[in-house]
Amino acid sequence: MARFYGVKFDSSTKALDFGCGVGRQLMPLTRHFPNAQYFAVDVDPSSVEFIRKSYPGVIAEVNGFMPPLRFADNEMDLIYSVSTFSHFDVVTQSAWLRELFRITKPGGLVLPTIEGSRALAKIANETVMGNDELKETLRKDGVFYKEYAWLKELQKRGPALTANVDIASFLGDSYGNTIMTPEFIYRNWSAAGFEVLGISEGVIDERQDLVVLRRPVNS
Repeated sequence: MARFYGVKFDSSTKALDFGCGVGRQLMPLTRHFPNAQYFAVDVDPSSVEFIRKSYPGVIAEVNGFMPPLRFADNEMDLIYSVSTFSHFDVVTQSAWLRELFRITKPGGLVLPTIEGSRALAKIANETVMGNDELKETLRKDGVFYKEYAWLKELQKRGPALTANVDIASFLGDSYGNTIMTPEFIYRNWSAAGFEVLGISEGVIDERQDLVVLRRPVNS
């Protein structure tokens, strides 16, 4: 997708894995396009430690749950993010969209995945709401968010013995399941300044959708 929209993956290309986890996307990218410059950020220190050991050519750093990132304005040619925006509430996603817009070069791409209509049945099983009620919420609001119940329990429990496994300490005040409709994406994500070029449904496990965002060249 990135190459289709003109990302060259040459020595001048800077690509950021936002919410990198253990770098499942970094493996094919660094293998097939080794000349590009790769960066990775995550709130989980253990994931960043793994990236540093497993991908020594990748610059990996821990970031906060909310912006900012350390990168300069207009720095990245490509930012991709797998199953990160599928956990943010509307306030958090809006803040990160503005931050990713800031660090993306004019003409650059941002490729996040989200949960859309194909995730409805799975999410309905994880909440007290039924499928029909979920559909009605999406029809009315365009977005459904449900915080994970275990987050508050962990936060009540206090610090873990080992900082790297202290999940509650590096997640924000709210973290959960988010489903969004294409109409919500087109209407709200452009407010950060992006052009929404398209949405491809079910690209990951017939569940997650890929959103293609571009920062306008003249922005």
